[in-house]
Amino acid sequence: MTRLEALQSKAMMVLVGIQVAAIPVYLAKALFTDGGKALFGAILLALIAGLSAFVWKTAPREVSSRMVVGAGMVGLPAMLTYLMGGQAWQIDMHMTFFAALAMVTLLCDWRALVAAAGVTAVHHLGLNFILPSALFPGGGDVLRVIFHAVVVVGETAVLIWLAHAVSKALMDADQAVTEAEAANIQARQLFEADKERQAQSEQSRRAVARKHFARRQHL
Repeated sequence: MTRLEALQSKAMMVLVGIQVAAIPVYLAKALFTDGGKALFGAILLALIAGLSAFVWKTAPREVSSRMVVGAGMVGLPAMLTYLMGGQAWQIDMHMTFFAALAMVTLLCDWRALVAAAGVTAVHHLGLNFILPSALFPGGGDVLRVIFHAVVVVGETAVLIWLAHAVSKALMDADQAVTEAEAANIQARQLFEADKERQAQSEQSRRAVARKHFARRQHL
């Protein structure tokens, strides 16, 4: 397993853990905010966490699995925004989308980031027309959706660059280790070959010495 794969594996575990932990967090918040939304949100978050856990366990190294887990990180922000519908803090819940997107960077995979950003965009655009009360206080607002989209695109672009830089650094480190190991093996082979040549040279010298000694004894 490469360093990048090891990091991605740990990141998958962490993000799935966060999604599982989001369920009691949402329930606790819902009980103090709007108990009528507790069950629906908890079930939806459980389905999201269950799907993420399933792909993590069955195909932990697949790109598609990282995309599912990355997209799943949008679940809690979406449900918190829905939970706070009609309240002053609803607009503040949108900040959690940006926090979740930043967490997806742990996967060091631009495709997971695009998946998370895409789900965020679909969520905002869809609810703005279908259920605006679950998105913004006071109803739908296309200009706000556009503004949020621009911010998400900007953040995603930077995070993709960061994920690529980390991935490249890890791959370069693995390549450097591989090259060092290959050089070490080659050095040992050269050393062993040199020892063998020295041994053969010594054997030849001794053979010549024995012949010379035998000739002298014969004389």
